[in-house]
Amino acid sequence: MRLLVIVLGVLLVMTSCQFMDREKLVEIRLNKLRDEINFNDVDNYPNFGDCDEVAEKSEQFECFQQNFSAGLQSLVEGLNYATDKDIDESAKLIIKVDDLGFIELLDYRGSDDLVRELPQVQDDLRKLFEPISVKPAMKSGKQVAVRCSVQIEFKTK
Repeated sequence: MRLLVIVLGVLLVMTSCQFMDREKLVEIRLNKLRDEINFNDVDNYPNFGDCDEVAEKSEQFECFQQNFSAGLQSLVEGLNYATDKDIDESAKLIIKVDDLGFIELLDYRGSDDLVRELPQVQDDLRKLFEPISVKPAMKSGKQVAVRCSVQIEFKTK
């Protein structure tokens, strides 16, 4: 019986050492991978379908920005706001394109005057983004969410 307990004890110690070594190796490998991966960068930017997916990343980003800005401008022009004062202001929108391609307005940063003159803009912009979807960004072959900012201009004629 004593021999059995000693053999089991030795086997347990040997396997636990191997387990610890494997655990350390896995941790070292994961840390190395984390250092190599830039999580703030994507392989492909979101795409409205008009952009070339195999183009350089800078061209993909520029295409996304242009398509998004043009689409947003036409949507905002359709809102037809009326105001008593002349407005020549810009607002910064922080948006998220999630891993399914849906666009969400995270933050709207406009001047106090713009918010006072057009208080409904933020709610209207949120509603504008609800039906819009794009092909999501890709990172290592997986769809990922990205955040970006867009500036829009509000000018009265």
